[in-house]
Amino acid sequence: MPVPTYITSAATDTLPADTAALRASEAYIPSSRAEAWLYGDGEHLDTLAPAITLISIAEPAEMPDWHQGIEGSPRPVNAGDNSGVLALLTAMFLAMMLSYRKCRRLFYVLWQEMLGMRSRENAFDESTGNERWAIALMSVQWCVCIGLLLYSAISSIGPETGLCVPPRPENAFADTGRLICLAATYFLTQMAAYWLLGYTFATQAGSRLLMQGFTSSQCLLGFALIVPALVGIFYPPTAKAMVITGAALYILARIVFISKGFRIFYQNFGSLLYFILYLCTLEIVPALIVLETAFSLCITHTMEPGA
Repeated sequence: MPVPTYITSAATDTLPADTAALRASEAYIPSSRAEAWLYGDGEHLDTLAPAITLISIAEPAEMPDWHQGIEGSPRPVNAGDNSGVLALLTAMFLAMMLSYRKCRRLFYVLWQEMLGMRSRENAFDESTGNERWAIALMSVQWCVCIGLLLYSAISSIGPETGLCVPPRPENAFADTGRLICLAATYFLTQMAAYWLLGYTFATQAGSRLLMQGFTSSQCLLGFALIVPALVGIFYPPTAKAMVITGAALYILARIVFISKGFRIFYQNFGSLLYFILYLCTLEIVPALIVLETAFSLCITHTMEPGA
């Protein structure tokens, strides 16, 4: 039965002026009838006796927990959320798709150049303009993937080993840009070094085979590094595993290229000394310099010099 929201005129006549003014905003019943309302005897509440002492039947309820909510935690941000990195990857993939559809035999040709020892001998085997453009894009792709993997290495392996602190996520585009430029510098330096090596120690045909082997191995490596590079950037918990996978693919590609260079330059047992010098000068030391430079570009070392 609904509770009446009025007070009898007799009761109002005995109320002070400030108490009687509350009748328009709150519902009151006489205290003599309050017990009947509390114990369910509500049918007697429609005949209220005059009273002076009033109690309010409207009591504030405690705010339920779902009104208060749960304090939110900051959303984790990584390099894959950076708009600059996403724009760079989108532009690279669009350029790749537009180029590869015109070069259906490109991967077969690159595979043959990486493993074979035969130079192109006739006009039908010469590369076309579309093919050269696609090779150039694959070289850029190699630089981008190496830069992203270096960023993943700095973000995951560096803090675990205590060598550095992780780079700031808001600086991801600038950091990856510097690392990609570093990879491009390394790539161009290698090309110049191998051209000089072939020009000095090999015949014209041998120099051409060496350059073809280097270009094809790095282009195919760049294509194989797409998955580890992207997974490491977009899923940071897998960054360490992706860096190890990328390093394994890099070493495999270098072994294939070095074996081809060995077949080109080996003449007698004395050539092994030059081969060892070549490995230290062009394969091991430059890679270590690139790693050290990459760490210094993006982060501050936590270890003191000489420690």
